[in-house]
Amino acid sequence: MATKTTPFGLALQYGEDLGANFWNVWADQNTTRIGMLTQIAVETVTNSLPTIENGKRYIRQSTGEIVADLDGSRNYFTPFAGLRVYVKDVEQCLFYDGTTWLDEDDYGVME
Repeated sequence: MATKTTPFGLALQYGEDLGANFWNVWADQNTTRIGMLTQIAVETVTNSLPTIENGKRYIRQSTGEIVADLDGSRNYFTPFAGLRVYVKDVEQCLFYDGTTWLDEDDYGVME
């Protein structure tokens, strides 16, 4: 069976035959995506990314991408509608509406 990708959210891969060779490639990608895109707290929103520091995440202001530093390299992810992040340096929650990052405080309290 060919590997499939979930059509929502994290876009995880699945569907490989039990015992298939190289299953660890997409399994590793899934584990990395889950770690980078869940319970996100980014350092800041910026276009000037600092030197790579494992475990740090940012929002790249010019593109809206999430940038995650892992294993000495930069990983870029396009956000999906409904994704929420906490921005540490300004102590602010943002959500992605499918086009841009918005400040949750601008929308009041849900009742």
